Amino acid sequence: QYAAAIAADARLLCPSAAEPARVVIDYGGPNIAKAMHVGHLRSTIIGDSLTRILRFMGHHVTTDNHLGDWGKQFGMLIYGWNHFLDKEALAKDPVNEMSRLYIHVNKLIKEEGGSDEEDEGGKSIAEACRLETAKLHHGDPVNTVLWKQMMPWCQAELDRSYVKLGILPFDHTYGESYYNPVLGEIVTELKSKGILQESRGALVVFHGEDQPPSLVQKGDGAFTYTTTDLATIRHRAEVFKANIVLYVV
Repeated sequence: QYAAAIAADARLLCPSAAEPARVVIDYGGPNIAKAMHVGHLRSTIIGDSLTRILRFMGHHVTTDNHLGDWGKQFGMLIYGWNHFLDKEALAKDPVNEMSRLYIHVNKLIKEEGGSDEEDEGGKSIAEACRLETAKLHHGDPVNTVLWKQMMPWCQAELDRSYVKLGILPFDHTYGESYYNPVLGEIVTELKSKGILQESRGALVVFHGEDQPPSLVQKGDGAFTYTTTDLATIRHRAEVFKANIVLYVV
């Protein structure tokens, strides 16, 4: 009788939420310019399942695939592009060529092993890649053009995987780069609240003696993942009006 009742009910006897929440689901977005690994696939499938369940229950769900589109991998790609680019391979398959460049530069960095070996420019390859990343973050026109050229190729490759998996379209794919214009505001806000302190030239938030501090701005002025994550949280609270944010990691 119970099975018959379930079969006869459009909602399978599942009640709707009495007080629908505004939920944001962070899918643990992959790094652009690198192939997704099993961890990214797993978090994507779990996030999609949570989205379907919560929406079925009547909650208001906003999905945000928080892409890693602004990190050191682009410094590595730009360095590889400047030194090792195969233009014919790029014309045939740009994503495959970018993957080759990333793997090649990453191998060179590992071969350095943190030593003081230098490239022809007088700097270690790892340091040269960091400088390319810093130039991008500070709006260098050449690196910005390269970044904008690479992004659609990378996004298309990710989307092909999501289509194969049957994943629902994401409401948003706000990557780290989306929040770059407001990172200075985050520092100002933390200063105004009196919780940001200087330590060895950097700006950090201390959490007590038994916890490591959160690095918000480096001594050279560069921001960190922590800064970007804080800006993301503020956006989800103030713009999405979220009651709950689920991070699928």
